[in-house]
Amino acid sequence: MRFLPPEPLSPPPPAVDASRGFGPACWQATTQSLGPRSHNVTVSEDCLHLNVFRPRPRPASPRRPLRVVVFVHGGAFVNGDASLYPGGTLAALEDIIVVTIQYRLNLFGFFALDPMDEPNLGLRDQQEALRWVQANIEHFGGDPGDVSLWGQSAGGMSTVLHLLLPSSAPLFRGVLADSPGPWRLETRGALEAYSNALAVARGCEQAESGERRRCLQELPADELYDPGFLNALPTVFNPAISDSSGELPAQPLKLLQDGAFNAGKTVLIGHNEFEGNLGAYSFTASLPEEDAVDEQAYRALSASTSAGTGARLRDILDAYEGVEEAEGGWVGYAKQGGDAFIACGAALGARAIQDAGISRGDVKSYLFAHHAANSELPSLNATHTSELGWLFGDLLSYWQIEVLTGGVASDEEEEMGEWMRGEWMGRGGGEWGGLSEGVMRIDGGKRGMVGEDDEAWKSVACTQLWESTLADNDDGTKE
Repeated sequence: MRFLPPEPLSPPPPAVDASRGFGPACWQATTQSLGPRSHNVTVSEDCLHLNVFRPRPRPASPRRPLRVVVFVHGGAFVNGDASLYPGGTLAALEDIIVVTIQYRLNLFGFFALDPMDEPNLGLRDQQEALRWVQANIEHFGGDPGDVSLWGQSAGGMSTVLHLLLPSSAPLFRGVLADSPGPWRLETRGALEAYSNALAVARGCEQAESGERRRCLQELPADELYDPGFLNALPTVFNPAISDSSGELPAQPLKLLQDGAFNAGKTVLIGHNEFEGNLGAYSFTASLPEEDAVDEQAYRALSASTSAGTGARLRDILDAYEGVEEAEGGWVGYAKQGGDAFIACGAALGARAIQDAGISRGDVKSYLFAHHAANSELPSLNATHTSELGWLFGDLLSYWQIEVLTGGVASDEEEEMGEWMRGEWMGRGGGEWGGLSEGVMRIDGGKRGMVGEDDEAWKSVACTQLWESTLADNDDGTKE
């Protein structure tokens, strides 16, 4: 099924022994980024599995059906694994059904050789999983009419994209978008150009696109995925606008600003205070206190932000000049990356949904600002993924979560986690107002609404630079 849309398994298989463990992760170049606790040591193109977690014992009739939360993992649409996330712990703590899903990644999930191809196969995989939930979750004690779609990072961006896809409208009641990104999608033309260049690089130079596709389908996955070629591209194989179905005709922020999204959905969306710190740590292999990013390195890193967003390099350097001069190149790079790929899109997107006025109820937006008491990397602060351990109720499931939290919670942090789970999973106590009342700032036991002009939630650069860039359908200038 390489480069083909997903289909329901037909005929349906007999009973499946789910006690055998998790299915393989979807194909990715390496599982090293998944950490030592990944349940999967293998990757495969035969990966479209999902995991269902329910409270034990099984809900007995006539007990009311349980709320369902479907979680979409992150990984920049290039890597990741559903088995890393402890759905069983969350199901038990919140008395809900939790479903975690796999979907095709990188060039296996986002690829198009000609205008007739469906480029966003990974998103169609997610839709097929949601259709399976609608058809089958009652057998597990779940309510198909009360399904929330939750994701983090690329998974959070996936939930935003399903909010925009008309074909996804019947499949869920609301979205929970944690640190959604990247907000700048590929153009259809760029994705086709990269896909055809890859075909040529792998020896599939036939004139007709169908023949090129068949040639590529016959290659082993590890030959098709050429790191040298892929690393030379200005960006990665990610979701594209203007797909073949006529959905996603523009950049996500533009569609939200135009009110072109599925009405009647509940929306919770937000980000962490220092989103870009984790990325800066990963890309520079250094911490902010090491001051390892000199002027030359800062310019090179800024150029990578330009390549990934379409913003002009000069505009980026100008927007963050004050931060870079006052706090150093590491902090400047972390701030621009956090703003460009996650924070500004989340803040501006929340406001656009609120302004459209067609969401059921008020949009809830948050700023997670808690600095974990026992973090092994304290200078990263409340960075990307920092909230997930408290939400899942397990600080040891995923290496990033363990490192950022230290794997141990204080009493105050335990209370914070319980409060967050209640708000995310639907049993909140009503203290959280909607965006019309401000943004909920979460920091341990200190919670309260802050204004939209809070610099940590929406920086000046959001409106001065990133709003126009993220809503622009053109490729932009990267000089």
